[in-house]
Amino acid sequence: ISSGIGKVDTLIVNAAECEPYLTSDHRLMLEDGERIIKGLKILMKTFNLNKAYIGIEDNKPDAIEKMKSLADGGIEIVVCRTRYPQGAEKQLIQRITGREVPPGGLPAHVGCAVFNASPTAAVYDAVVEGKPLTQRIVTLTGGALAEPRNVLVPFGTPIEHLVEEAGGFKETPDRVLLGGPMMGNPQYDLTAPMFKGTNCILALTDAEAAIQDTEQTCLRCGRCVNACPMHLMPLYMHMYAEKRAWHELEGYNIMDCMECGS
Repeated sequence: ISSGIGKVDTLIVNAAECEPYLTSDHRLMLEDGERIIKGLKILMKTFNLNKAYIGIEDNKPDAIEKMKSLADGGIEIVVCRTRYPQGAEKQLIQRITGREVPPGGLPAHVGCAVFNASPTAAVYDAVVEGKPLTQRIVTLTGGALAEPRNVLVPFGTPIEHLVEEAGGFKETPDRVLLGGPMMGNPQYDLTAPMFKGTNCILALTDAEAAIQDTEQTCLRCGRCVNACPMHLMPLYMHMYAEKRAWHELEGYNIMDCMECGS
């Protein structure tokens, strides 16, 4: 926040939640949308702005309706087409403002500040209620869990406790991810804790994971180029990475890769 004051003319709340399985922000909007709006108004005052946007994908019509009923005072709800990875901040900035963050750049370089829904609500908690950030909503889901649900979880809670809260495993999972199926990190020890960035515990069955473990030879078909939301050249990045040619990798803007999994 402090680094953007005086540089930002557009404030965006990212409520797109574009990854499959994730519904924690969806539930936050439905059950506690007022906190998001009040937190956003505090941020608007901080940045001295009269206009702000909340981006929500169109697969959440109930959340869109709820947030539109709450929004006032220069807050606009922008309905985005459901498309992964719409929730990445650079993609959301381009969708809402038409501005393109340059390679290696930050949102502030194009006059934007992007906050996720949960931190925006946490701003209200901190400023108005005087509450530190000690808990968040986490989605417990995946075909291997007996009773998928969203829960309000204190930071540091072991993953195994959350699995137990969701009824335990109804079958042995192929993998357990911290996060969604596209960008989540696999967990090998369920005694590990969740933390403030944990929005999902995802237990995938063998059928859901469907991971092809054998690497295939690149045919340079170009499908990876079409799929990349950052307009990079993954085929060349892969080739230079195999050769450990780091300087050439930088020339293909590898630092702009957000590891989206596409």
